[in-house]
Amino acid sequence: MSGKRKAMIPARLVRSGTLLRIVSTFKGAPCGRLPRPMLSRMNGDLAAGADRGTAAAQDNARPVVDTRRLPVRRRAPYAVSPSIGPEGARACLELIEAGHRLFTERGYHATTTTAIAEATGRSDAAFYQYFDGKQALFLLLFENLGRDLVAQFAALPPIAATPAGLAALREWLAGLGAVLNRHSASLLEWPTPDEADEEPSENPQEAYIARLAGAFRDRLPHADFAGLSPRAVALVVTSLTAYGHFVLDVRNRGLRTEATAPAVLDDALSRVVHRSLFPDAYPARKPGRPGGPGGVHPPARSAPEQLPGLRRPVTRRGHATIKKITEAAIATFEARGLAGTSVNDIIAAAGVAHGTFYTYWADRAAIVATLTHQAAEAVLAHLATLLDAGSTAELGAWLAGWLDVVADHGPVLHVWAADIVDEPLLQPLGIEVDDRLRDVANRLLADSPVLDGLDENARTTALWTVLAELPRSAWRRNPVLTRDEVLRAQTLLLARGFLGWPL
Repeated sequence: MSGKRKAMIPARLVRSGTLLRIVSTFKGAPCGRLPRPMLSRMNGDLAAGADRGTAAAQDNARPVVDTRRLPVRRRAPYAVSPSIGPEGARACLELIEAGHRLFTERGYHATTTTAIAEATGRSDAAFYQYFDGKQALFLLLFENLGRDLVAQFAALPPIAATPAGLAALREWLAGLGAVLNRHSASLLEWPTPDEADEEPSENPQEAYIARLAGAFRDRLPHADFAGLSPRAVALVVTSLTAYGHFVLDVRNRGLRTEATAPAVLDDALSRVVHRSLFPDAYPARKPGRPGGPGGVHPPARSAPEQLPGLRRPVTRRGHATIKKITEAAIATFEARGLAGTSVNDIIAAAGVAHGTFYTYWADRAAIVATLTHQAAEAVLAHLATLLDAGSTAELGAWLAGWLDVVADHGPVLHVWAADIVDEPLLQPLGIEVDDRLRDVANRLLADSPVLDGLDENARTTALWTVLAELPRSAWRRNPVLTRDEVLRAQTLLLARGFLGWPL
């Protein structure tokens, strides 16, 4: 890819009138929920699957649903017969495939039943003959994700603390990545608000998680989980694989050189996971400040009243209102995505009047500008101190502070990358953040034997996935892990897996 290098994370939003030129980016057609390369793989492009072997390529080509699980009876009222024959089954399958495509392109909340029906040339009435709403269709897709994950985990071979064990783990992770890519819409959009409120005993994901945990317990009997449960380790590996490829797709869009192949990331992740679980199979390294002396100086933070996106200077009395509305916006973006969130949704979540919102921001684009700038500054400030950690204890303390950054800004960082990374006016700060991230990754991992020989993009992708996407996905958005479990997992992966330090 030629031309100016783009950023993994978007850029500093220009002030004053120039900022308003980006409004059209957030209006009109729904923003894509997944990066384009990931979309192409999900829609039948087997080129990426070929990098993972014939079996993975064939897996990508399978339908997103098991036809044996389709409805067998129409919902009332029906025109002639409640039974679903061959033509009805074909219509139902087309609706499911259209829903999967639209959930992928637009997100769950920005997709309507009317849009799904129209994508197949049918009416709403035809849709409701098979499903009582889009949630029922989405749950069918999620059940198929669970089915395929259980099958993939059942195929996990025994993993030993040997080169052959590492090779087996790498091959299995490639297959897991293929499954997760094919079901990315279900994975990235789960849970919808209704499922998020369910008790664990009623949440359909719990039955699948129990089987994934059982596979890890049985196939890795000699692994050192460092106090984490097999359930937690299985979820960590699944999250790293799924969101590692999401991050890689975003980063590949901004490279001037040839894109990093998914197989290279599979190699990096398998090395990190294997060393984390089998530390005695590798030479131990003495902890010390990574990258030598001399840390990275944190940037100056903007005053709250000077943040981009604000339409007027903010007085001291307005700071509490700004904080209330921005926190509500972040929570709404996490639950609904950018395309599914309107100004009215933010106002309702914040419990303020419309006039209060419009006192500070002109529209949704403006508040996104404010949030992305805040997120970038928080990331830059905390990354600047990572290289000062010279022991496992200091690394754990740094990670504890980093989780506060993720808790405050993780949804914005994800929306930023997923939905608006290509906006030209958002590039300068994004390049600054990306340069800082690559610099820290290179210095942190300069002497790491685990990632020796891997390209810079794969190393940086693996690090960012562990730092940002793992806690955002498995702790904040879909809390299948506790904060303590995520912190222990990050410490395990970063200390043992990346650096080779003892715990």
